[in-house]
Amino acid sequence: MPAKKTIKILGLEIDNITMNNVLEEIEKSLNLNNRKLKIENRILQIATINPEILMLALENPFYKEMLNRAKMRVADGIGIILAGKIFGNNFKERITGLALVKKLCGLGASEGFVIGLIGGQGKIAVKCGECLQRLYPNLKWWGEEGPEIKDRILDIKDSSKNFQFSDSKNEKQTYNFNALIDKINRNRTRILFCAFGAPKQEFFINALRQYENKLHQPLAAIGVGGVFDEIGGAVSPAPEWIDKIGLKWFWRLIHQPWRWKRQLALLKFGYQILLARFS
Repeated sequence: MPAKKTIKILGLEIDNITMNNVLEEIEKSLNLNNRKLKIENRILQIATINPEILMLALENPFYKEMLNRAKMRVADGIGIILAGKIFGNNFKERITGLALVKKLCGLGASEGFVIGLIGGQGKIAVKCGECLQRLYPNLKWWGEEGPEIKDRILDIKDSSKNFQFSDSKNEKQTYNFNALIDKINRNRTRILFCAFGAPKQEFFINALRQYENKLHQPLAAIGVGGVFDEIGGAVSPAPEWIDKIGLKWFWRLIHQPWRWKRQLALLKFGYQILLARFS
């Protein structure tokens, strides 16, 4: 029996694809001329789905709507992989944000795609870029902190509302998306990593899509959570064996105890999965 192309977990369709499938689709899309693309398709959004993101989608219909509009939704967290098994479906591969960033930087270095890194605290985007360039010497990139995104963004539940992002240096000043688009065009940026954490990074990409008619070339935009911190050395990276057995969340909790409230989403997720499975 062939594997399903998508697997539905708690109402969200997640693509059942491999890393190679993702890279092939991105490379194909980025090599298309804008004249062959509809305006609404110039930004290729890839969402990395973990239990925390899925729980936020259950609580916020607008957020779920944004995820459903993404070009691809890949299974990131080990909880998503296990949930698929519980419902009788096996994902072909777990695709983590960290692995995806490194693979795309490899693709960018070989194909000449310029990479943009936006988000994180302080200058971590620049530090991350410097570390990535040591791994991929031919990589062309730029990095910046990006806008200030307040927690009140979680209260938005209506797609007709336009959330105002604040400039990171002046909270009263609205973030200039036109300037960002100009920077993307000027640098011929083809891949944009957004590291604001969920759901802020998806709200940011959604806001950016309002300007995609001004893009000169197709752009892949990916929300990558705390990946900049890992690559840039702001947090201790989890050993590979820890990640493989699905305990990376516990490793991060030990090194960042303030994350304990966020881990409650794992308990809620487990409850919802069992409830859906046996109801």
